[in-house]
Amino acid sequence: RLDLLFEMIQHHAETNAEERAPILQRLAEVAGLMLIEYSLRGYQRDGLNTGFGINDARIRAVLTSIHQAPERDWTLGLLAEEANLSRSSFAQRFRSIVGQTPVDYVLRVRMAQACRQLRRTVAPISEIAYGCGYSSDAAFHKAFKRMVGVSPARYRNQEKRRA
Repeated sequence: RLDLLFEMIQHHAETNAEERAPILQRLAEVAGLMLIEYSLRGYQRDGLNTGFGINDARIRAVLTSIHQAPERDWTLGLLAEEANLSRSSFAQRFRSIVGQTPVDYVLRVRMAQACRQLRRTVAPISEIAYGCGYSSDAAFHKAFKRMVGVSPARYRNQEKRRA
């Protein structure tokens, strides 16, 4: 499934169509969500579980905790405690298994949650921000715009127009 998705991303990245940016944004969002899903559940390939987080019990516990409470004020220290490792050992182990830093992973999970809520609910953006772990609208807006490329309000409006 991921191979087809990555082929679609490559195809649209190489086109000059006007719709390229929103299509690429949506495909990247789907790819991110699929990678998160695979990291938690793993997947079968040739009879082997090859999910990149599932085979390491400590990292699996951290991934589960992040997904169960993405709004928690996750710090490297708290995540390392979840894994029962030192901060440096945990950070190195997490990055080698998951392919990104723990803090970046938490941010991606939060942004995926925010995107889902912006598409599926009419909840105020400040409520979504708080539910995703941000204590201020400004911090949420800044992180959202950096990750998604547009403000939360603009993202919601674009999604409404597509529906």
